[in-house]
Amino acid sequence: MNKLTKVFLSVRVLLLNFPSIRYAYRGVIDNQSNESIVIAFFPRTITGSDYGNIYFTDLNPELCPTSSFHHGIPKNGPCTIPAKTTAEIDYSTYTCGTKGHGFIISNYGEYHFNYSNFTPTRGSYYPYVKLIRESNESNIGLNDPRAGEITIYADK
Repeated sequence: MNKLTKVFLSVRVLLLNFPSIRYAYRGVIDNQSNESIVIAFFPRTITGSDYGNIYFTDLNPELCPTSSFHHGIPKNGPCTIPAKTTAEIDYSTYTCGTKGHGFIISNYGEYHFNYSNFTPTRGSYYPYVKLIRESNESNIGLNDPRAGEITIYADK
């Protein structure tokens, strides 16, 4: 086999072994409080696929000991976000969408939310992810400062 054929086959095998993930939106979890919080996402995914998951892209994997991982990146949590820390998250897509629910645990209790980038009234996808409040917690801001982002405030 000539060298060009070997290189082509090597690249093809490499691409097949490392499927790309499409990201619908990049967000931030900003913990401005004086306590650590735990957050987890439960995405609607396609069985056997990594599409639809949420990735904690810049968080130390040690803060997510029971999380699943994709190429060393924590996937869906639960992850601990230390006090006064921000964490970037990537919402990945399945058929152009991302959807699911999640929770945040703090000293104030457990807080539940839903998220989606689908709008049933138009039958299409938003260009951003919208978090929907499920339980009332005054120190947690959803879609704050932008859609798909979460801010945990110091006591409000």
